[in-house]
Amino acid sequence: MRSCDMGAVGVNWEGTGEDLNYDFGRNGQDGVSIGVEPFPDLFFCCVQFADGNFVFHDLGFYICDPATNFDRVSRQPLTPKAMSTPSARTRIADIEAQIMKHENSIRELHAEKERIRKQLHAYRYPVLTIPTEIICEIFTRALPVYPDRPHMTRSHSPTNLTQICRRWREIALSTPILWRAVSLETARARQAPSIAAWLSKSGSFPLSIHATSKYEWVADELLDAILPYRARWEHIRLHLPESALASISGRMPLLRQVELAVSPIGSLKSIAWLRNSYAPRLRAAILWEFHYIPSLECIPWTQLTALTLVHTTPIECIPILLQAVNLVYCELIFACVRTETVPNTIITLASLKTLVLGRASGIGDFPSAEFLETFVVPALLSLRVHVQLLDLWPIPCNTLKILIENSGCKLDKICITGSSERHPDYRNIFPDIPRILFDEEGDKWQGKERERTRTSMADVALQT
Repeated sequence: MRSCDMGAVGVNWEGTGEDLNYDFGRNGQDGVSIGVEPFPDLFFCCVQFADGNFVFHDLGFYICDPATNFDRVSRQPLTPKAMSTPSARTRIADIEAQIMKHENSIRELHAEKERIRKQLHAYRYPVLTIPTEIICEIFTRALPVYPDRPHMTRSHSPTNLTQICRRWREIALSTPILWRAVSLETARARQAPSIAAWLSKSGSFPLSIHATSKYEWVADELLDAILPYRARWEHIRLHLPESALASISGRMPLLRQVELAVSPIGSLKSIAWLRNSYAPRLRAAILWEFHYIPSLECIPWTQLTALTLVHTTPIECIPILLQAVNLVYCELIFACVRTETVPNTIITLASLKTLVLGRASGIGDFPSAEFLETFVVPALLSLRVHVQLLDLWPIPCNTLKILIENSGCKLDKICITGSSERHPDYRNIFPDIPRILFDEEGDKWQGKERERTRTSMADVALQT
């Protein structure tokens, strides 16, 4: 119980933070003493008047919830005590002064923000001052050297250039040379629209395209996307099912280089669309595991200047080499599955400058050393040959001697792969050859060896 001696009683109940003012009186007598007893929701008090009588009063109000300023029972907001008119006017004036002060501060902040924004807009980043022509050249040099192809979404893709800023995006999308080459190493479903959109930005430039898929329905989608552009095909690399390759048709007047592989092993019948009338400028071909059909005229062998046969055998490649008489570059990657007897045939390639004889994997048998002796290559400058194709016993380097004597060539370089051993007699037997190299890592046609082949083939295709 709390008590105080006052006519107008002010009660502050702990925890409410509210001053509750009530006047108590009876017949004009002020209450002089009050005792207040809090209950869970109501206040009760006992008032003692001057005549000594006591009256017990129910104050009739409820404790206010300090967190919400709501009555706990009715859940209605409590009305604050009315202020006097002068006090209210003074308070309004104070509030208006504070509002004006804050409004001035906000106006100043807005003005400062606008000044800074204008500064930023006026600032010219050095990279944005470069002329558009120079940016286009930088973009071109950021991509793989044509005819190498960037992947659609990986590093060195022109799509990355469109994600830097608006100006770079506009420049990249309006520069056709950036979109003339594309690679899909493992094509997936629903990528055909992306390829079509990519090629649509290439303008009138010749195209270099690589697509690989072992699924017929995916391959059909890819061909539907790229076939409309076949008149601009220049370098094509397709590893597709045989049925998909066989469905290609139409003239390809700019085509210079092809790399074709089928899954599973197919015949040259599936690439009959490469015949002379369809690809008059074709110069280079990389063919994977195609069975030769003598009666089928599918590839214009005589117009080829560069040829690579992958997973081949002497029986398969000799009939082809007898027709490809204008080769400047020839690479034969043997399947290494069995030993074959080399036909007694002379292969004359009067223009051949580079000859590469290797194997697809690090195991298996090679054709006999007699195979190298069947070549007559008077213009040969570079020979890259696996050590197992050289008859090193009983007469060291006898196979090489026969090749050079039969051809009358003047070799500039010999590279022997599959062995790091430097035979002591090489330099003495071939004193006129400036460079004799050994490459143990070149034992099988994978990774860097394949890229070396493709680069060499492309160079020859563009030069002849």
